[in-house]
Amino acid sequence: MSNQWERRPRIPELLIVVVLIIIGYLLFSYFFKNISSQVNPTASASSINDINSSSINDPNALNALNSSGSSSPLLPNANNTLNSGSGNNALASGYWILFVSNGTSQQLSVSAQDYAFIQGLIQSDSKGSPTVTIFLIENGQIHQHIVSNEIYSILSNMATIITQGSNPSSSANSTSSSSTTMLPSAATSETMTVSNPSASGFTLTLNPKLNGLTLSNFTLVNSLGNPVSPISATTSDNGATYTIHAALSTGQTYTVTAKAAGYTFGAAQNITVASAATSETMTVSNPSASGFTLTLNPKLNGLTLSNFTLVNSLGSPVTLTGATTSDSGSTYAISAALTAGQTYTLTAASTGYTFGTAVNVVVP
Repeated sequence: MSNQWERRPRIPELLIVVVLIIIGYLLFSYFFKNISSQVNPTASASSINDINSSSINDPNALNALNSSGSSSPLLPNANNTLNSGSGNNALASGYWILFVSNGTSQQLSVSAQDYAFIQGLIQSDSKGSPTVTIFLIENGQIHQHIVSNEIYSILSNMATIITQGSNPSSSANSTSSSSTTMLPSAATSETMTVSNPSASGFTLTLNPKLNGLTLSNFTLVNSLGNPVSPISATTSDNGATYTIHAALSTGQTYTVTAKAAGYTFGAAQNITVASAATSETMTVSNPSASGFTLTLNPKLNGLTLSNFTLVNSLGSPVTLTGATTSDSGSTYAISAALTAGQTYTLTAASTGYTFGTAVNVVVP
C-alpha cells in the first residue's frame, strides 16, 4: 500500500516557477507603465489640438497630458495658439513654458538661457515637494514636470515681470502722460570782444557777464589754423572780463572762440599783436627864431611834418613849416616862426615807435 502512494503523480516544480515568473512580469509591466505615464512624458506640440480654455482653473489640472499626446484641457492662453495652424508652428520652434498662475494659464516664451535655467532649478530641487504640473516645450517637444511650490513661484514671478515689460500698466501710462514736459530753455546770447593784445595775451570781455569759465571753454588758433594753448584764463569781476594769458608772436593775428553749455558767443574774434615798438631818444639843439635841429637815436628816416607837434608855453599849437633830413633820419631840421625868449614843447609820433617824453625848445 505504501509503495502505491509514493508513485502518485505530483505537479512538477518547474511549472510552478514558470507561473510565478509570468505573474511577476505582468505585475511589473503594469507598475512600470503607471510610473512612466507620470514622470517627464514627452510629446509633440502638434499633437495637442483640443484645448478647452474654460476648464482650467487649477494648476493641478495640467496633469492630464500624458506621454501618448492624448488631448486634454490645458492652457487658456495657449488655446488660440495650439488650435490654429500658425499657432502650432509657433510652439513647434523655440522654448516655451506652460503653466497656470493665479487661475490664469500662461504661455511663456523664453530664451534658451532661461529655459536651461529653469531645467537646472527643477533638477536641483530634489528636496522640494512636487505639487504643481508644468510643461516645458523645446522646439516642439513637450516635457511634463511636477514641481514644488517654490519653483512654481519663480515661474509666476517671471511671467509677471515679462508681462509688465511688454504691457506697461495703465497707471504708469497715466503718470507718464500727465507729467509736465520740460522744454529746453533758449540759449543765452553772449557778446564777446577782445582788447589789449600783447605778446603775453589779451583781455576778453563778455556781455552779459558769465562767471566760471576755464581754459577748456576757450579755443585759440593762429593765422594758419594751428591751435595755440592758452596758459590761463582768469576773471576778477565775476565774469565781465577774462584775462587770457598765452605766448603770442608780434605781428601775428590769432582767432579766439568760446563755448559753454546753454550759451552762444557769436562770431569768432580776431586778435592782432602789434610788432614791438622801437624806442627813440629825441634831443633838440641850435634853437633860433627860424627853428631848431632834432636828433634821433637810433636814426629814423621818412618822417614828415605830420609826425611832429609843437606847442607854445600856453599850450597853443605852433605851425611847422618844414621837417627835413640829410642824413637818413639821424637829424631833422625843423622850421617854424618862433619868438625869442619863449619856450616851446615838441612831441613826435610814428607807428611802431615810441619817442619818450616831450622835449623843450628854448629860444634865446
